Amino acid sequence: GDPRIHFGLVCASVSCPWLSKTAFTAGNLDSELNRLTRQFLSQPRNLSIDPKSGKLRLSLILKWYEKDFGGRERMLAFLGKHHDFEGRDPGKFRLQFVEYDWSLNEVRGSN
Repeated sequence: GDPRIHFGLVCASVSCPWLSKTAFTAGNLDSELNRLTRQFLSQPRNLSIDPKSGKLRLSLILKWYEKDFGGRERMLAFLGKHHDFEGRDPGKFRLQFVEYDWSLNEVRGSN
């Protein structure tokens, strides 16, 4: 019932939300989902605005799970709540959903 869960779940592909280093607990669930949602929406690969063309480019996650957000209008209101559009109304843009990259993330770490 909470669309923010889509930014807390990961599938290990390049276009997925990033894996959090923090485990979900009863005490941090709300703040952690808010943080992960803002993190995901702050990445240009997931949300970007082209004011010249009037397009709002979005991750396909938002299209695939549009019903979980309550439909397009509510999804745009959700985006406005969790992303700084600098006074612009996200509903005024034409939506464009970017191709999803299903290739696996590389494992990174020290040798």
